[in-house]
Amino acid sequence: MNDGFIAIDKQWQCTYMNRAAEEFNRLHRRNGNGKTNSDPFPLTMGDVVRAKLEQAAAEGVTVEFESYYEPWQRWFEIKGSPADGSGLAIHFRDITERKLAQIALAESEERLRLAQQGAKAGLWDWDLASGQLTWFEQYYEIHGLPSATVPSHERFLSSVHPDDRAEVDQAVSAALQTRAPLDIQYRIVHPTRGLRWIAVLGRTIVDPGGRPLRMSGISLDITDRKKAEENLRFFSETGTVLTALVDLEITMQKIARLAVPFFADWCVVDIVSSRGKIERVAFAHREAAQEPVLKELLDRSPSGWHPAALEARVLRFGRPEFASHVPDDFIETLGCDSEVRRLLERLHPVSYAIVPLLVREQAIGTLSFVSSDAGRRYSSADLELATELARRAAVAIDNARLYRELTDAQRQKDDFLAMLAHELRNPLAAILYANEILKATDETDNPAAEVIDRQLGNLTHLIDDLLDVSRITQDKIQLKKESIDGATVAQRAIATAEPLIKSRGHELAVDISSSPMPLVVDPVRAEQVLVNLLTNAAKYTREGGTITVRAYPEGDHVVFKVKDTGIGIPPEMLPRVFELFTQVEQSLDRSQGGLGIGLTVVRKLVGMHDGRVSVKSEGVGCGSEFTVGLPLSREAVLDVSIAPEAASGGGSQKILVVDDNVDTAKSILELLRRKGFAAAVAHDGHAALEMARSFGPDVVLLDLGLPGIDGYRVAKILRSEARFAKVRFIALSGYGQPEDRNRSREAGFNHHLVKPVAFKALLSILSAG
Repeated sequence: MNDGFIAIDKQWQCTYMNRAAEEFNRLHRRNGNGKTNSDPFPLTMGDVVRAKLEQAAAEGVTVEFESYYEPWQRWFEIKGSPADGSGLAIHFRDITERKLAQIALAESEERLRLAQQGAKAGLWDWDLASGQLTWFEQYYEIHGLPSATVPSHERFLSSVHPDDRAEVDQAVSAALQTRAPLDIQYRIVHPTRGLRWIAVLGRTIVDPGGRPLRMSGISLDITDRKKAEENLRFFSETGTVLTALVDLEITMQKIARLAVPFFADWCVVDIVSSRGKIERVAFAHREAAQEPVLKELLDRSPSGWHPAALEARVLRFGRPEFASHVPDDFIETLGCDSEVRRLLERLHPVSYAIVPLLVREQAIGTLSFVSSDAGRRYSSADLELATELARRAAVAIDNARLYRELTDAQRQKDDFLAMLAHELRNPLAAILYANEILKATDETDNPAAEVIDRQLGNLTHLIDDLLDVSRITQDKIQLKKESIDGATVAQRAIATAEPLIKSRGHELAVDISSSPMPLVVDPVRAEQVLVNLLTNAAKYTREGGTITVRAYPEGDHVVFKVKDTGIGIPPEMLPRVFELFTQVEQSLDRSQGGLGIGLTVVRKLVGMHDGRVSVKSEGVGCGSEFTVGLPLSREAVLDVSIAPEAASGGGSQKILVVDDNVDTAKSILELLRRKGFAAAVAHDGHAALEMARSFGPDVVLLDLGLPGIDGYRVAKILRSEARFAKVRFIALSGYGQPEDRNRSREAGFNHHLVKPVAFKALLSILSAG
């Protein structure tokens, strides 16, 4: 036989040894007889082996055991049985290979167990023929099931979240029918760890005929991964939402809404006011029905839903605080009245986290996250997410605050500019009309009157540029487009700028194509573009220079070119000439005034018309050429009718002039009477009402900024009376912002003119009827 066999007598002398034993013992048979237990293996086996064999001999029993023989590094299975004459029969076999396999298997199983623990994975096997389901150790732990639970498909489904059961059962059935791999994710409610996400991967094993035999697979706890994915998605959406918000109140309310229900059942945003007082500025609850309850609680309780000292600590030290479990006596410790206690019991806070809103390391408020769901318990791990949300919220709040400050500053600046323009235009209008009276009185050409006209134009242009650039930087300009020929735009601009060009002694060369150049533009703004370019050319060209204006169709655009022989532009300045407050030359001997905003206005207005603008210059002293291209319109319908000239006389019209600037009012009154109009004057709102009712005007020239009752109110009152239904109301004011024009239109004005208005233009409107 292959097993080793040795017989020994009661004196422990070897009486027989088979060949296998000899080979094991590395001895020949003839040398085996007479050997003792002190001889090499198998008689020399150490104390443990001898003790067991002596037990067999002394007690007359059979012993079986395994032993490792160190000298040979081999494992043996040994059996000792009593023999006749108190001897001992010993069988043994080498089991080293089997033992090593067992050890390797045990090590593999241990590694698998550790891998399952590390991956939070549980193995399972389902015998489809018998229906027997086997769950391995880690599976029970993942699902929170007692180890004594009997595995079954029904028990598995009962551990799945109720909202996911139908989908999971359908997925398992589909995998069995199609033999496709099982790949599902579902939720469970772990008895101690709350809501968890589980992923199951399985494969169906079939027989040679294709019939399913079993399904085996692995269950993984993927809660951490799911949470990380949700956090990433949440912060991505949060970042997108918060960066788009600029209104402070909306921002803070949005912050509260973002946290619910992703991270809290209800959320409260508290901000430290400028007076150092904590103010609740926003809140949200996951249930709409509970929001009134939360609002009432926050209104009734000075410290809200928690001890005031808690929030004070968070603000003072800038560190978050949380409670995984709100103590049972939490409500009692607040020392609140019975009504507040009732509200708190309805909201039922079970866990909370309060984090500071930090801006430049200064706490400006707190975010309070509260859970009323027993399945959501805040821990130190949740503070990382809460702190990150608070960080982003603080940045959004700070940005909204800064935006509000900037908006307030911008509004104050706009109000100041509007007031400045009004205050400047009133005396300008008085000067303009007084100058008109002088020119009408003096039959000879008066150079002084021309200087006044020219400088009034410059001042008016500067005021318009100031207001325009303010509106442009805020995108407040609204275009009023209509069909017009490019030649008309060019001719109007030339007519406006020609007095300045002539006063500088420049030669003006005009080349306007006779081909149709249909445009759909805001005529006033298009003309303003060319006037700005022509004015710049006149100012920055030495006296006696040449300015060339061209207008012609080219491809899909109408091209306007303004070229001069002026001071030119250095190469390094070419990319910057359209920037705000940029001037090429500011030295005292060449400065021609201006604020460096005209070209900024040009670029913006051209862009608003989907056009293009560019500049060329060979350098200092070589002149400049500006090119503007506005899109040709194939649908434009051009009005080629000839406008009637303004009537020279007033006929029977009665004009009421209302202006608190006495000089302006008297000057207009005098000019109107010289033209044959019947005219009256008033200097405040109350006087205007009285004079209108007694005088019965056909036209009311009405200033808006009147003492007592402003012009808007005067117009509304008069419009409400039937006898003034057909009277024309013309706003003649220093206020010319779009909102001013809208208000005047709503008040019933027919026209809105901005001071100073050329008297000829005013006559044209009056004569138009």
